[in-house]
Parts: sequence; structure tokens; C-alpha cells
Amino acid sequence: HVEAQSASGHRQPGVAGDVGDRVLVRQEIPIGEAVIHHPEQTLGLGEVTIDGVRDLLWRLEEEMARLTARMLLEINAVHFNADQPFTLASGLPSPTYIDCRKLISYPRIRATLMDFLTVTIMREAGFEAFDNIAGGETAGIPFAALVAERMALPMSYVRKKPKGYGRNARIEGDMAPGDRVLLVEDLTTDGGSKLSFVDAIRETGATCTHTAVIFFYDIFPDTRKTLGAHGVTLISLCTWRDVLDEAKSSGAFDAATLREVGSFLDDPRAWQDAHKK
Repeated sequence: HVEAQSASGHRQPGVAGDVGDRVLVRQEIPIGEAVIHHPEQTLGLGEVTIDGVRDLLWRLEEEMARLTARMLLEINAVHFNADQPFTLASGLPSPTYIDCRKLISYPRIRATLMDFLTVTIMREAGFEAFDNIAGGETAGIPFAALVAERMALPMSYVRKKPKGYGRNARIEGDMAPGDRVLLVEDLTTDGGSKLSFVDAIRETGATCTHTAVIFFYDIFPDTRKTLGAHGVTLISLCTWRDVLDEAKSSGAFDAATLREVGSFLDDPRAWQDAHKK
């Protein structure tokens, strides 16, 4: 695709333009084809090697994490307060709090993050790895619906507990024995709450070996081990470290607050013990 851009800045698609005009050449080819056939132009990798492709994938993952953190900061979903710590669901104090539910109110950011998450799911689990996308009540439901739409799959959701009347079911929507189910949530802290949802899915005769979240705390060392022992692999876009790095780069918080958050991330249990009321 060729555009001529005149000195006045007006672009004329398909017109070569006058002498001296800047000509922008845009070649529209799939990124996979570009990576394989034109690495020196598209990626700056030179000759294609396994290490080069691994480096590319790592850089793409790193950039998605950075942009995810940036979007969360931009909509004020990230809260840091070392002087008056937040209380987590566990009852423990924390200088950090994140509200991923806010994302549903920002269409451009919401769409971008769901594209990121869907691509990451397919890259890490496979393109035809699932038959059903299940959201965890309540924060996971909208994100599960958006991922299911992108993957052209049925969607269901899992209640935290039976509703106590009617069918007294925990699964809403159609989920069949043998279905390979992906559990989608907004975030995970230590992974504990995911196990109840996974068990409810498995009780239907379906399988659940992966859970995908936008945000992973990644500060408690046993999280992946806990999920792994239950036969579940975690897929995520962004962690507190990514958010802290982006907050430092953007100057979103003062230096003292960022230092205190860094101290918490380095040793959350010690920080919590020191700040218990």
C-alpha cells in the first residue's frame, strides 16, 4: 500500500505525489509471515534462529505486561497507600489494591486487554485446547464472555456456592461431561479461590487444567505450586512488579510510596506482620 504525503501534510492514498514528497510504503502481510520471511525488516533479529524467536516472544510478553500495567494505572485501577493500608480478603494489610472490575467501563482498554489475554491463552495452551470458557462469580463473568466471543466458544459461569433454591446449581449455562473448560477470572492472589471453582467444574464431568487472569499478584511463592498440585496452569498478563515498574517510569506516585510498595513486594509476609493492627 502506497501513500503520498505532500508538504502540507495531506495524504493521498494510491497517489505517487510530487518530487520531494515523503512516500510512506505500507506492506500488509500477516505478522507470522513477516517474522519468518522478513525478520531483518520487521523485527531487527537478522537471521532467524530458535533463540531469536524466543527473544521475540519474550519481548512481546514483556511489552504486553508493560502496556497492561499502563492501562491499569491510566484508569486509576491501581491504589497505593502505605500510611493507611488496605485490608485484603484474607484480613491481612497491604499497601496495594487493584480494581480490575473498572476495566469493563473503558471499551478501548477492555478490548485491547481481552485481545492480549486471548492471544496469550492460545499461545500458552493451544488454539484448539478448549470447548467452554467459564467465568468465576462475579468479577470473572464479563471477562469470560469477552474471551469466549473472541475464541468463538460457549460461555458459562461458576457460582461461589449453590444459590440455595431452584436447581441449587453452581454452574450456569451449558457445560457437558468431557468439555475442556478454561476458567477466566479478573485476578489471583494466592490461587486459593480458584480451586473451588475448578472443583465445581470438574464435578460436572468436565476437565479444567488452565485458569487465565488479567492480573497476578505474583508475590506469594507457593501460588503456582498450589495450582499445579491441583492440576491447574496459570496464565496471566501482568503482575505487581510490572505495575511498580510502570508507576516508577510514569511518576504516578511519590518516591516514598513506591519504596514502601517495593518493600512489601520483596517480603509481603514480613510487611504484613509489621503492620498488623
